[in-house]
Amino acid sequence: MLKTENARPTSWIYIDARDRDMVSVVHDLQRAIAEKVQLKPGTSVAFSGQFELLERANHKLKLMVPMTLMIIFVLLYLAFRRVGEALLIISSVPFALVGGIWLLWWMGFHLFRGDGYRFYCLARGCCRILAW
Repeated sequence: MLKTENARPTSWIYIDARDRDMVSVVHDLQRAIAEKVQLKPGTSVAFSGQFELLERANHKLKLMVPMTLMIIFVLLYLAFRRVGEALLIISSVPFALVGGIWLLWWMGFHLFRGDGYRFYCLARGCCRILAW
C-alpha cells in the first residue's frame, strides 16, 4: 500500500521526544537536515503532529493575547474611569507572569502547552485581585 499526501508519495518518521520540548527537537532536526542531507529536486521535509498543532496554537495566541489585554484594559478603564488605575492594575500582570516563568526555570521544568492556560489563570486572578 502506497501512502500519499497531496498526490505525492510520502514516508513518515515517528519521533518521541521524552526529556525535551518539541520545538527545540524540531529546530535541531531542521538544522541537522539542512547541514547534512542533500534532498533531491521535488523532495521536501515537513514536520506535523504535535509540532504542527503547537505552531497553529502559537499563531492564534499571537493574535488573541494582545486583543484580550486591550479588552481587559478597556473594561478596567470603564470600571474606574481613570487611566492611571487601569494602567496600575494591568501593569501587575507582566510581573506575575515573569515570576511564574522564573519559578519554572528555577525548578527545572520545561514550558508546555498546558502552562499557557495556567499563566492565563494567573493573569486573570491577578487582575481580579487588584480590581477588587
